[in-house]
Amino acid sequence: MFELLIFLGLALLLYARFVEPRMVRVSVHRVDLWGGGNLPSDEVSGLRRRVIWNGGRWPRAPKAAAGVEPGCSGPRGEAAGSLEAGKVSLRVVLLSDFHYHRRSVLGTGVLRLVEEVDPDLIFLAGDIIEDDGGIDLAAAELGRLRASHGVWAVLGNHDHAFYAPQDILKNNQVPAHANDIARLQRALDGVGIATLMNERVTLQVRGLRVDLVGVGDLVTGACDLKQAFDGFTPPVDHGVRIVLTHVGAAAARGFSDDRTVALAGHTHGGQIWIPWLSERLLQSRVNLDYLSGWRPLPRGGFVYVNRGIGHSHVVPFRFNASPEVAIFDLVGVPATQSARARGAGAALEKGSPLAPPVGDSSRSGRIGH
Repeated sequence: MFELLIFLGLALLLYARFVEPRMVRVSVHRVDLWGGGNLPSDEVSGLRRRVIWNGGRWPRAPKAAAGVEPGCSGPRGEAAGSLEAGKVSLRVVLLSDFHYHRRSVLGTGVLRLVEEVDPDLIFLAGDIIEDDGGIDLAAAELGRLRASHGVWAVLGNHDHAFYAPQDILKNNQVPAHANDIARLQRALDGVGIATLMNERVTLQVRGLRVDLVGVGDLVTGACDLKQAFDGFTPPVDHGVRIVLTHVGAAAARGFSDDRTVALAGHTHGGQIWIPWLSERLLQSRVNLDYLSGWRPLPRGGFVYVNRGIGHSHVVPFRFNASPEVAIFDLVGVPATQSARARGAGAALEKGSPLAPPVGDSSRSGRIGH
């Protein structure tokens, strides 16, 4: 009996160290921005929830399917075909918590998945590195990700500081050793990844106005919601606000309404999740209200907390909390359709034009540390 327990314990240890950390669960979500506050759906036409193996070497460069224009892949076409008349669908991929530390994190499985879904936007929700030694590798691997309207990132607590084993054990939120986040931002910018630090950007994607707010890290005190939302006015009724933050609880403190979708990471879904026991151990370290999945925001809208891709080098295990790639179809009404629905006839009688489209992108706020 004792030998059997030893065998089972060793098997679980090997599984948590070498198997589950590479079993990436693909979650899919349909968010109807006109859904009246209903919880987003997990049903997306053309996509399915599944598990992929995050292993293997990277190919030289991402490859587009022959004869397929960007933004018009098979899965997107199927999803678009199921929409109600006058609506458009934006495809978004959320990745987080890579924890680059002199070792590769992304494999061919994740890259091929991103190529397959052909996203409009890719968001990286922080904890890109563990220390400065991971910067170059992070830029080399993440620089291969492609989206028609860009790859956007915020920084997490591990990007700001290196957490030694004693910092993890003592729950020291702000270690003494600071990472070179200026160098990290330069490296990401050099491969086409824009880092937002308490800034907002306005994009026009498939006729839908997207107000993107990137919030600084809450744990290390880099979060400045006043600066992030400075000069902000709520979008007109065809718009959507995406709040990108490392810690889900930060989104609950900012401005939100029924068309706000916040995207976060940080928790790893508990990383080692044993019912009851993990909850007792983590309640002093993590806000369990924002552990994983969808959560409503106090003023309207929802936040989604991603379980992340990597793990801390101090605790290189995952159990019952598999890595995750989250894919979202954000369904809304373009500006022109929305204007007509409000009564374009009245506007034409007055001789006034419909609301002009928003430019490709505009940035507000300043980068701060």
